[in-house]
Amino acid sequence: MLDNSDLDAVLDERGTRYGDFVGQARVTQGIKAAMQRSSNWSGLRDCQKEALDMVAMKIGRILNGDPEYHDSWFDILGYVRLVERSLPREKSSRKRAETPEHNVPEYCVPRQLELPLDDPKQDGAIVYGAKGQRLAGR
Repeated sequence: MLDNSDLDAVLDERGTRYGDFVGQARVTQGIKAAMQRSSNWSGLRDCQKEALDMVAMKIGRILNGDPEYHDSWFDILGYVRLVERSLPREKSSRKRAETPEHNVPEYCVPRQLELPLDDPKQDGAIVYGAKGQRLAGR
């Protein structure tokens, strides 16, 4: 069993990684409150709610502490994957047209930006097309 000095050392180390606990709790509870106010919250399964709660906690740690800490980002992927694995297998309603350059489904390919290229507000803007080609800008 940890004595108080060992526990304080662990908490201090976690504080350097995740930031002040009170600040992290404030951010996380704000995210959770927003999720719970959504119209779909009550219809989610427990595992979906729990995964979203855990993701909210990880986001709170990222925003309040060290945003470069790999494990926080990796843990988010893990919670999302657990929910994805629990979903019933069904045919996707999304059309998956492959793009030859990247083998990416069509719905993932960004659409081309249509900016007025002579607009002075866009001074120096670089515009790329859906296939990554440079369309305009410096």
